[in-house]
Amino acid sequence: MNRDRLSIILMIFSFIVLWPHKMLPLSSLAKNDPYPIFSTTYPYNYLLESTKLCLKECPCDYECACCFDYFSIAFSGIYQKANKGRNYDREKVPLGDLEGRWHMLGMLYGPVPVGNPNACPNTLMNTRLGEAKQTIFGVMPNDIVPQDLIRTDSMERVGFFTVPIKYRKNGVRFEVCVQPHPDFGLMLQGGYVEIKQTLTDFIDLTPSFTETMFLEGVQEGLAPQFTEEQINLIQDLLMSASSANRIFREQGIEKRSNTVNVCDFRESSFEDLRFSLWARHVFQLNKCCCDWPEFLLIPFFNFEGSIPGSRKLDRMNFLAAPFGNNGHYSLGFTSGFHIDFIETLEIGFHGGITHFFARDVDKYRLPNDPTQSGVFPFATDVRLQPGRNSHFSVSIHAFRFLDKLSAWAEFVVVNHDEDHITLKDPSLASIFEVRQQECLTKFASQFITTTMNYEISPNLSLGFAAQWPLQQRNAYRSTTILGTIKGIF
Repeated sequence: MNRDRLSIILMIFSFIVLWPHKMLPLSSLAKNDPYPIFSTTYPYNYLLESTKLCLKECPCDYECACCFDYFSIAFSGIYQKANKGRNYDREKVPLGDLEGRWHMLGMLYGPVPVGNPNACPNTLMNTRLGEAKQTIFGVMPNDIVPQDLIRTDSMERVGFFTVPIKYRKNGVRFEVCVQPHPDFGLMLQGGYVEIKQTLTDFIDLTPSFTETMFLEGVQEGLAPQFTEEQINLIQDLLMSASSANRIFREQGIEKRSNTVNVCDFRESSFEDLRFSLWARHVFQLNKCCCDWPEFLLIPFFNFEGSIPGSRKLDRMNFLAAPFGNNGHYSLGFTSGFHIDFIETLEIGFHGGITHFFARDVDKYRLPNDPTQSGVFPFATDVRLQPGRNSHFSVSIHAFRFLDKLSAWAEFVVVNHDEDHITLKDPSLASIFEVRQQECLTKFASQFITTTMNYEISPNLSLGFAAQWPLQQRNAYRSTTILGTIKGIF
């Protein structure tokens, strides 16, 4: 079988691998950083430039015995920020409202896991929520509010907080590549970062619900029939700074001041250790053929995975943000191909999936009533099986388009399927709305990454990258800046 036929077969194989997963480097579980970048190296082009240059300069009349690089190491500084995200309906919202505005009134509804040792907490007796339930609806703290008494503002004003949060991440990352053979290699990635999530405000939306809005809502069938007395009680018992602080403290959410302020999050941690094994080959097509453009076809396959090395998410702190896969091991693959036109540009198409392994999670907060959003009164232990990640990307590369300066850009789509949550105590199935929370675990993000690299010596280069957010669903609108110094040997 000649090389041209073999290359065509490999190209078809790449498409077969890619398309069954649709818009399906290893993606992560973190909504704040679902497609982390560790260096400014052109994607899936690790330690390949020397081989490609050799082939491009190879004469027509004999096979090249190409040289190749054995080792590279890159260190990068990273800065990432976000002040907004897009919710499940793709609306731009404050980060605290990503899974819904905080519905304080909703915490009064639904069954209470009275006395169950596997729920945290397991009673509303002698709590602010219990007092509010008894005063507003006339039922005992641990009793269920009758359906005909439930009031929920579908316009999300009465009994709702909106929660602006500022997210920042900074630190260092490394990437090490080893290539014992031109067609096979290994890559390791990791980092150490600090994440800060700061509550910038805590806005009670109840006062914005004016009488005019109430009347218009009633006419349109959108607003519940709150009485003025009920609104005043909600304002006093649930929404005031002292009441909200007491509720968060009693329900296990920390606070540090006399104003409504859930504990700000600021922690440092190693990131998950990621590895990749790659197999690829460079095929020369149209070599010395005057009528057709000469190009290199480079199909590849990456087997990838991650080992937990980061702090696990503290689910009792609503401002905590994950450093990686939150303690879940992962395995996946990426497959695709590059076409490097000798005289102009290189283009690439890549796609793959990531599987995350299940683990037990303590004190996982779940809604106990369908009207709840943003904040939930109770937590319990669960078995969490994350959904699969899939990603697809298209890239373009201009190698040494200006002396020793190269540039590339990549468009990436990442989708996360919904998680599967299993209660460790099945008797709590009548208490918690597990399916409602599972639906909110799906997310999607689209990015474009732009990068420039400058070679300051044959073995050393400097790079700068920016990852820009495009579209999201239930995810942060994170912007990432990265600077890299890289050595190749």
